Amino acid sequence: MVVTGDVTQIDITGGRSGLLELEELLGEIEGISFIQLGQGDVVRHRIVREIVTAYDRSAQSRSIGAGVVRAGEPA
Repeated sequence: MVVTGDVTQIDITGGRSGLLELEELLGEIEGISFIQLGQGDVVRHRIVREIVTAYDRSAQSRSIGAGVVRAGEPA
């Protein structure tokens, strides 16, 4: 079985990651492994990149003339 998730997404009462709790409970059982991926492991598919770019273009076109400057753009 493979369970995937993001330990930083916390939506349970008490503000604790259910995935981290699961690892604490089951981590010592032989045959069960936990692998946590870091930022460098995340590779987006080309389509995801294009969707994000399309949203960025849309947001930028809506902000033209509104005096909005996005992070990383010259003021």
